Amino acid sequence: MIYVKVEEINHQLQRFKNAIDTFKPYTDNFISKAAGSLDGMNSDFISKMQKTLDNMTDSTAPEMLNKAIELYSKAKAAIDSLTEVDEEISNLESYSF
Repeated sequence: MIYVKVEEINHQLQRFKNAIDTFKPYTDNFISKAAGSLDGMNSDFISKMQKTLDNMTDSTAPEMLNKAIELYSKAKAAIDSLTEVDEEISNLESYSF
């Protein structure tokens, strides 16, 4: 017999989804927004920061986010399916043969 702690898995999946939701804003135009907020400012620091942001534009963050979302979706679907099958088996056990 296989025992699966569905509540614990769902808890961990929720934590994973929260992490995805926290990370998502940093993949959506974060660099261009940050770079745009520096426009019109003058100092050595600003030009160095602008160069740093320009170097970050090839970030793999959007790809990482998409893979994390895909992993979450597949794990959630697997747990939902497992729960559904468990309920069906439970219903079958109530029938007397």
